[in-house]
Amino acid sequence: MGIKCKESIVIKTQDEFHAVDKIATGFAFDIQNTLGRFCDEKIYKEVMALKCNEASIRAQKEVEIIVAYKDFRKIYKLDLLLNSGVVYELKAVKALNNTHKQQLINYLLLTGLKHGKLLNFRSSSVECEYVSTSLTHKDRYDVNIDLSQFIESSDKCRALVNTTGNFLQEWGAYLDCKLYNAGLIHFLGGQEHVIGTVDIIFENKLVGKQKMQLLDNQAVFHLSSINKSTESYENNIKRLIKHTNINTVQWINFNKNNIILKTIKKK
Repeated sequence: MGIKCKESIVIKTQDEFHAVDKIATGFAFDIQNTLGRFCDEKIYKEVMALKCNEASIRAQKEVEIIVAYKDFRKIYKLDLLLNSGVVYELKAVKALNNTHKQQLINYLLLTGLKHGKLLNFRSSSVECEYVSTSLTHKDRYDVNIDLSQFIESSDKCRALVNTTGNFLQEWGAYLDCKLYNAGLIHFLGGQEHVIGTVDIIFENKLVGKQKMQLLDNQAVFHLSSINKSTESYENNIKRLIKHTNINTVQWINFNKNNIILKTIKKK
């Protein structure tokens, strides 16, 4: 299946997006003026859909996007899809942040759309953020996998590499790192067999246990999506495993379309 939206998607130009957005955003301000800023997100969503439909702007709520590979499935839901091609993600939070922006970008990439809008109703006045991407389908599938620093020391390590490659071939790059991570957990044995607790030792004392993603009793895997300060990130991984019985971390970093698999050994 790969990636499938349960509703038909129509790609909109920037002008087409803004024509709908101007009306819909106006509704958002009217709704906050009427309901105030302390309703739950689902209330604002319901009223936004109602107002848009009354204005002959077709509004669909909780539109499902299914991402699948073999027997793995992950379902995302678009808060609002207007006229089959204008995506809104609604929030009722103190302030919008980069996580919200990345969530909407993920939705745009999954649908192939270029433009979307974040609306936050909790702030004193409706907080709006226009979000766009120039990435094409071709860009997302033009992937480089770097194995130059990866040591394949077991069948599980081989499966880690092969499954990551299969996901990238099926789904492309640039998507939310949590998607790839969830897929790897599924195919490496599921939560019950992969997620384990590891003792943390400080000054020869057990100070707690921490959940990690196990390949075996001495190796774990870790995913990230960083594009700067990679050396500092790696050093902090080393500091962590120094205080455990873990000898190896198989680190996969999704830096845009450059995916680096690196083996980190305890010294």
